Amino acid sequence: MLLILSLIALFTVQDTTGYDHLSQIIYERNIVGPLRYRFDIDNLNKQLYIYDQKDGTIYTTNNKGTVFVDSLDRRYIDDTVLFHDSESNKLIFTDAGGGRVFEYIIDEKRLNRLDNSYRFRTFYGGAYHFHSSNQIFLYGGGGEFLSRNNLIHFNNQSNKEWLEIPLVNKPPKENLVYDLYLDLNTKQFLLFTFSNKKNLTIYSAPVEESLEKTWTLVNEFNLDKGEVRGISQQNSFSNKNYIHPKLNILGNYFYDIKTGELTKWIIENDILGVYKAFSEDSLIVVDTQTKKSDRSNFNPHTYKLSIQHIDNFFNSESFETIPSIRQQRTQFGLLFFAFLLLCLAGILIYRKRLSNTSSAYYSESIFTVKPSDNHILVSLNNKDYYFYEEMEIKIFKVLHEIIDQGLDSIDLETFDEKVFNGLGHKTHITTKRNEIFDRINNKLGFEFITKEKSQEDKRRKFIKISV
Repeated sequence: MLLILSLIALFTVQDTTGYDHLSQIIYERNIVGPLRYRFDIDNLNKQLYIYDQKDGTIYTTNNKGTVFVDSLDRRYIDDTVLFHDSESNKLIFTDAGGGRVFEYIIDEKRLNRLDNSYRFRTFYGGAYHFHSSNQIFLYGGGGEFLSRNNLIHFNNQSNKEWLEIPLVNKPPKENLVYDLYLDLNTKQFLLFTFSNKKNLTIYSAPVEESLEKTWTLVNEFNLDKGEVRGISQQNSFSNKNYIHPKLNILGNYFYDIKTGELTKWIIENDILGVYKAFSEDSLIVVDTQTKKSDRSNFNPHTYKLSIQHIDNFFNSESFETIPSIRQQRTQFGLLFFAFLLLCLAGILIYRKRLSNTSSAYYSESIFTVKPSDNHILVSLNNKDYYFYEEMEIKIFKVLHEIIDQGLDSIDLETFDEKVFNGLGHKTHITTKRNEIFDRINNKLGFEFITKEKSQEDKRRKFIKISV
């Protein structure tokens, strides 16, 4: 019996691919949707490398057509993410859910496994950043009823394992992760996520091992993830997306790392990405030639590659600047402040007009001087008051003049010159003036005319009227 079992084991083919029932379910789901194809740009030869997960076939395609490269075991390289390393001319395959890492040496048509790990299946939807064929970073995602906000790192030159990079704090797990970028100029990780508030949120964290890895909020933009949803979501992310100083994200968006400005390329077609060409002054646009609303065409063999000069592209195409939430709040504050200033100016103008109207009203109603040989008629509160003395008539005419000017006071010396000029000694004028003021105030029934000292110079005095 033991001999029979040994013979069965000897002649039975062992499945070493790790392909199981769940793999088959994922395979059947992927081949009928956009995840059937994985692709990346070869910016040296200006072409796309395509991996068809339905049958494990590798192609290259450009505007001249499609060329067959090789076939791999689709049960071994399945549900994968593809990256092309132009420096070593290799294709890197990594499990979409994290784990296994393979290199495909194009010139030799040879596949090698690089890692010592396994199929994680817990980082689906995470953001890969391919720094090179030797270093890969992965953040976020989920699987097996778990969501992740961990940052892990694969280094082929050291341990060949995925190791977690410790983080002091982590963005919310419910944030939808889009892209992870390693900026070697500023030595920062940049993480692009979408929150439940429909905001594109950007975080940064230091790269150096000696520094604590703390995600810091850099910027937020009010951008509906439904508007940017397109084929670029299934693309790998690397330094090829950096066109100094702009980083191409979400297909047709550009984030300026230096200024923090986000601009949108106004184009109807769904853009796979805009990449730095191998020459310093050029870029490559990969256009699906379909609208973002068209979910039926996922065939990368029909994509169009165009090479443009960097300056010509950014100067000739139409771009829209997307204001950050911080800028929107600042603009709102400035508009609100301007509105308050306008309201204040309106109130001041209204009060001035009201004052002029009031002055005109009182000038006509209270201090109306009706011509007569021997008196003046003053109307107040629908009552008529007659003043017959010559000095009383002079005083009311002077008061009428200052009210017409929108004033309620006059310098005492100026007043005396206008009314009592040449009529006696200063002491006599003071006595006479006070007697007339008392008589007018008593007749009108309130303190209509008063004498006050200046607040700035106590030696100066004014005649003040109150209506």
